[in-house]
Amino acid sequence: MADTPNHGYNVPDQGDEDWHQPLNENFEAYDTDIEIRDQESNLGDYDPKAGAKFLATDTEAMYVGDGSNWNELETAGKNQSLANLFIGGSLEADKIETGTSPLLVDVGPVSDGGEAQSIAMGHPENGGIAVGATISGGGHDGEGNIAGGVFPTIGGGRNQSAGGNYTTIGGGRDNEISGAPYATVGGGEGNTAGADHTTICGGLNNTIDGGREAVIAGGSNNESGGNLNFIGGGTDNTADGLGVVIGGGNNNTTASLQS
Repeated sequence: MADTPNHGYNVPDQGDEDWHQPLNENFEAYDTDIEIRDQESNLGDYDPKAGAKFLATDTEAMYVGDGSNWNELETAGKNQSLANLFIGGSLEADKIETGTSPLLVDVGPVSDGGEAQSIAMGHPENGGIAVGATISGGGHDGEGNIAGGVFPTIGGGRNQSAGGNYTTIGGGRDNEISGAPYATVGGGEGNTAGADHTTICGGLNNTIDGGREAVIAGGSNNESGGNLNFIGGGTDNTADGLGVVIGGGNNNTTASLQS
């Protein structure tokens, strides 16, 4: 086990509990970051070593050292459902700026009816205009991720739009779920799921524009317009019937009830 420096703090020897004494001859290195526990009035007695933690035993306040100062960890208030810890930033009613960290967490207000919070992380242009929306990250200038509806989720990527209830876009770019509940786009680029309970796993410019429970696994420029259809891959394939299966290839078109 590798030794760690313990940020230069004293480790008591055989029952010595005076943490204000210099390091003793039996100093031991531990494999965890140091956490100091003392009354808040004694905070100034300790150097704010980077990464060190101070727990005030009398007030339960928490501080983290950055090498120069002790920074108190702030917790979101009662009108925010997100309770998280940030250093060197600011805490406002609906937004937490995280100081030197590139992370931005945009927290929507909780209604009097107790509706679930929407949380958008990543680029400032990401936004959740929904109940219980989650955007985990991603986004870019002019290409923010937008989640609408009830409990939609966007994992990351850029210029993504999840516009239906209980929908999910995992990642990629320029993907869209257009008002289709329970639809999923796993990733890829330019894919559009426009019918409920449908799935596009990935690929490029694939579209499900009608029919429930259809699946396009991948490929490019494939289109499904009927219920229970499946396109495995390939390019420029079209399935407009009921229960149609196109395994792959290109320029295949079928409109039969089942094939």
